Amino acid sequence: MEAFSRQLASEWARHGIRVNNIAPGYVETEILVEDEELLNTWKSEMLMDELARPDDIAPLAVYLSSDASSYVTGETVIIDGGYTVR
Repeated sequence: MEAFSRQLASEWARHGIRVNNIAPGYVETEILVEDEELLNTWKSEMLMDELARPDDIAPLAVYLSSDASSYVTGETVIIDGGYTVR
């Protein structure tokens, strides 16, 4: 996805189109909450000891689709509660 979004960003920038990528970590869903063992395993890998909720990801999507990010293109933003820091 990173390479694809960078390629698209480089091709479409001249048309005023920005392309960015959101890379979320584990997101708490109904299915996951039902599997307590899997939920605990994933939480043990997190720095923040909780999984993201969809509401944690949405503001980033709003920002990237707004004029506030008008100079951002070809980027991947990791939003994973510190999972990749470990």
